[in-house]
Parts: sequence; C-alpha cells; structure tokens
Amino acid sequence: MPPPPPSIGRQGTSGRLIAMWLGGHFELGVSEALLAELERALAYPKLSGHISREDAADFIELLQSAASMLADAENPPRVSRDPGDDYLVALATASASILVSGDHDLLVLAPELPIQTAAAFLALLGTLNQTTRPSRKFPGKITYGVMLRDPG
Repeated sequence: MPPPPPSIGRQGTSGRLIAMWLGGHFELGVSEALLAELERALAYPKLSGHISREDAADFIELLQSAASMLADAENPPRVSRDPGDDYLVALATASASILVSGDHDLLVLAPELPIQTAAAFLALLGTLNQTTRPSRKFPGKITYGVMLRDPG
C-alpha cells in the first residue's frame, strides 16, 4: 500500500491513525459523499495552508483505492443537530460501525450512538494492542467521519 502524501504526516492523532490504517491495524471505509466532503474540506483555507492541492488529491486517491467503499443512504433519518452529518450516522448504523469524529454535532450523540473522538479511538486501538497478541490486527472498519466495526 502506498504511503500517505508527504504533508499528511504520521505525527498527531490523525496522522497516527492513518499510519495504523496503512499498517493494517484496521480497515478504513469511505463513501462517495464522505470523499466529496473531505475533498471540499481539504480545500478550505484553514487546511490548504497545511496540505498542498497535489497532496490532498493524492490522499483522496489513496482513500478511493485502498479503503472499503460503503454505500451512502439515499434519505438518512434526521438524528444530528446538523442534517449534513446524518449520512455519517446512517453509514455507521448500516455497517454496525463506530463513527470517529471531532464534529461536536456528532459527538453529542455519543451517549446513544457509538461515536468517538479520534483520540478515544486511538486509545482504544492502543488498549486492544496491549490486550491481544501483537501479531493480531484489530478486526474492524473505520471511516472518515470515521467508522469501525467488528466484521464477525
């Protein structure tokens, strides 16, 4: 599997999660709507100063080629304060996944739905690595938004 683009480093929580995904510690799932949202977000001025246009395109291409593609719900039910986030909840629900996000409109749903911050998910992966044989990979799925599921 190719490495992430250079400006998407392995430092910080997001970078460490990307490195763990590329290292096979969990399976990443994406959808067309999610990739379109990510592509728009990477072009925002607050992010474009940290990642070049070329690296952003390479990262989207990496996700398209290496992550599992999940089907978007046609009419996701309204559950979030931000209706634009409802598709992520629908993806997580349909795939029996944990949604990983820093979006406060999603995180407030965490008591009722399996939603975690990236830091909490990274901690979960660390706990699993400490409690399982080192060669055992995490049996899950994760998606930007992000999702994790037990395939069994």
